[in-house]
Amino acid sequence: ATWMDNVPKLREPFGKFGERHPAEVAYRKSLAGKSGDYVTAIFLSKFEKKADVVETVTTVREPDGRWRVTGYQAK
Repeated sequence: ATWMDNVPKLREPFGKFGERHPAEVAYRKSLAGKSGDYVTAIFLSKFEKKADVVETVTTVREPDGRWRVTGYQAK
């Protein structure tokens, strides 16, 4: 829930969303010194005020087997 609250704040300077294309997906067994199952997806996105945004979404497989977002970054 926390990341859902923060995403609009991170994107606000870019303006209205335009389009998004997948660029890369990587599976890892560890991330930042923590072991587990992680998938990081990188998207090339366009927004109203910035046309070359790189969005990175990182997910982790939780003990219940579900994948959940653990990180989001937009540059």
